This record gives sequence, C-alpha cells and structure tokens, in this order.
Amino acid sequence: MYLVPQLKKLGLSEKEAIVYIALSRLGLVSVIDVQRETKIKRPTIYQILSSLEGRGLVSKIIRNNKNFFISEDIKIIQKKLDNQKEILNSILPEMKSLTSFSFSKNYIKHYDGEENIKMLLSEILDYKQKPAYFWCNYKLLSSLGDLFFSDFIKARVKNKIWIKEITNKNYDSLIYHKSNQEDLRQQCFYEKDFNMDVYLYGSKNILLIDTFANRAIKNENKDLYGFFKYNFDIVWEFLS
Repeated sequence: MYLVPQLKKLGLSEKEAIVYIALSRLGLVSVIDVQRETKIKRPTIYQILSSLEGRGLVSKIIRNNKNFFISEDIKIIQKKLDNQKEILNSILPEMKSLTSFSFSKNYIKHYDGEENIKMLLSEILDYKQKPAYFWCNYKLLSSLGDLFFSDFIKARVKNKIWIKEITNKNYDSLIYHKSNQEDLRQQCFYEKDFNMDVYLYGSKNILLIDTFANRAIKNENKDLYGFFKYNFDIVWEFLS
C-alpha cells in the first residue's frame, strides 16, 4: 500500500500506519472491526490505538459502555511538524556555533542504508541554480525505487540544478536519456560498468556511494572537490 511507507516517513510504525488508514477508511469502529480489516492481533491493536490516541491521531468514543475509535485529521501531523520546525529554527544558530570548527568540515563521514543515501542525495537539492556532476550507473534505482528518483528529478528541475552525468549504457540510463533536455541533464556514456557512484555538488561536496552495498561516504573539502572535478572534466572531454 503506497500510503504506508509515506506515513512511516512521518514517524508512524508500519502497523500504526495500517491501523490509521483503516480507521480513516471505516470511520467510527470497534476494535473488532479494526482487527477484521487489518488482520492484526487484538492485543497489538489496543497498543497501537493507545499510541495513536496519545499522538492525537485517534479519538475514543464511548457508546453504550463500549469503546469505539475514529481517526483524526492528518493535518495534526502537519501541525506537529510545523511546531518541531519552529523549535529547530530557534536552536539552529546555537547548534551551528557548536559545530563551526573548521577542522570538523574535513572529516570523512560514513553512512549505511537506503534512508541515509536518500537523505544524502536530497542534500544536492539545497544548492539551487548551481551545477552538479554525477558519475553514476543507475543501479540505485533498484534499491531506492523509481518514485524517489522521479521526485528527486522533479525537485532538481524546480530548483534549476543542471547536471553533467557520466554513465554506462544500460536500460535505465537510455530511458532517462530521452528526457535529458527537460530534466536539465547532459550525458556522456562510459563503456565500462562500475559499482561506485560519485556526486560532486555545491563547489565543495563529494559524495561516494557503493551501489552494491548501499554504503556512502561524504566529505566537504574544496581542494578534494577540485581534484575530483578536474578528473571528471578530463573524462567528460574525452567522451564528448
């Protein structure tokens, strides 16, 4: 179900998302109704309803000495996120001052897992109207999914981020090649296959992703960025 992973991103567990969707669909119902709809064990449903009620996403109504439950508007989550954003903005300047030592910017940071890789790729979108340089093979499509890449491209185009991309010829790269102009993308094709993606962006950021193991390292260093960019330009010119 498409909505479940989206609600998980908003902080719900998988079963909480399933129960919340069921309540939204059914309206005012009993625990037995929820169990029949979701196939989740009744003791677990009680725990989930208690959790959702605590978050303000579910209300309990007593009728004829029986408990019934109904979902609240999803906008409650949006309101909570807005409140969290206000709190984050209020503490951000002080938090930045705590991590502003110049030497910390040169640390190589390691990341594991699909969600971290999605987060790292999404950081590219923060550098609006600045070109980026990708050396990639589209293998991440299989692990991160078409939906993520479709949304990523739309956001990149909206932010007017042109990219130069070196990739090998495969089914996915040729499909995307057809929309190069509208996707603000230039491509050159490299004959050999590779399992390491390289992303250069924001004039100092280097992101390396092991597409086989879903691991990544990131560094912010203008000198190292310049080294990678110099080699990228040489290969680009050779392939063009």
